Amino acid sequence: VVDDGTRTLEQLAAVFSRRAATQEAPVGDGVTLATLHASKGLEWDVVALYGINDTMVPFIMAEAPAEMASERRLLHVGVTRARRDLWVSYSWSGGNRDRQGISRFLRGLPGTGETTDKPPRHRRKRRATITVCSVCGKALTAARDRKLGHHLACEVGVDPVLVERLRQWRSERAEAD
Repeated sequence: VVDDGTRTLEQLAAVFSRRAATQEAPVGDGVTLATLHASKGLEWDVVALYGINDTMVPFIMAEAPAEMASERRLLHVGVTRARRDLWVSYSWSGGNRDRQGISRFLRGLPGTGETTDKPPRHRRKRRATITVCSVCGKALTAARDRKLGHHLACEVGVDPVLVERLRQWRSERAEAD
């Protein structure tokens, strides 16, 4: 943070909120942590991309050609943020034995030590598992629904007292801001 007269935590939070709302790039020397999505349109002299494993980029749930293309474009955004130096890290134990090592989108590039024609070390047939909605009992086919454990459209029981407390808290925050 640049010394701009900020003295309290509330003032610092206000500075960050303003910067986020205006998408203001940080100034001064330091480290900026950003997601690939948030880095669009920004540039830095040095960029370090961490965890560029085949289980993360492309994201393990991306299967359709359009999803894979979107994942490839997102990595392109990250790679092209570097003006001078780009550092990419990955591990050999990314969790899924079929998808280990550097992202398939980067294999074969100089310095990766990987080739695109190298077959995976462990190739197992993927067994389809059918997950059912915890509310209606029908099959969950969309990735977001499987993650939630229910269809997005299904009504899930909520605690009305908690909802009211959250509404009250949000109202108080809105008035204070």
